[in-house]
Amino acid sequence: MIDRRRFGTIEELRDKVAADVTKTIRDALLERGQALIALSGGSSPFPIYEKLSRTNVGWSKVSIIPADDRIVDEDSELSNIAVLRRTFGDTGATITPLFETSGNEAQAAVEARGIADKLNFPLDLIWLGMGTDGHFASVFPGPDYDTAFAPPAQAKAVRVRPDPLPPEAPVARISLSVPCISNANSIIMVISGKEKSATLDQAVEQGEASGLPIARFIAQLKKNLIVYEGP
Repeated sequence: MIDRRRFGTIEELRDKVAADVTKTIRDALLERGQALIALSGGSSPFPIYEKLSRTNVGWSKVSIIPADDRIVDEDSELSNIAVLRRTFGDTGATITPLFETSGNEAQAAVEARGIADKLNFPLDLIWLGMGTDGHFASVFPGPDYDTAFAPPAQAKAVRVRPDPLPPEAPVARISLSVPCISNANSIIMVISGKEKSATLDQAVEQGEASGLPIARFIAQLKKNLIVYEGP
């Protein structure tokens, strides 16, 4: 199921997403005394992340992980965990990377499985983005595409190698697996722009036949996906 919520201005979208995510975190803390959330990279979410970081939600009981990350050193401008640390590092939240080293793809994948096994899943919230090519998290078409949807041994994180590699970030990635994403208590997606809205329109209209990763995800999803769409 998909619940699309459209906003006339970026400011309205940012305020609403920040308020809804704050409520989700607070509800998890009231229910369980802790919260585990996964946040996506990219430039558009970070003004909202900055807003969230200034909100008192009891961050000391919140664990944050990336929804996906590039297999690069943390000092790389391509690192999602580095930006999450800069944004939420002073809140008191526990910020956990998907892998510890970037020596090679295979090692990062092994580390990711071990790290994920120590976290208290399911996620209380996962925040997804979407590219104009229909990818979400780091689930791209490529040699690991089917593995992301059906990981071995129910792995919560998998190595993914887009094909072709995106020119702006031509590296392999670690992504939370689709079953892990699908099992989150709250699944949201935040997008802006007519091109991304058109991509989502195509995914919803054509279903898996469109060939878009997001279409395949929506087709098999048994929970509600809330999409916040800005201009």
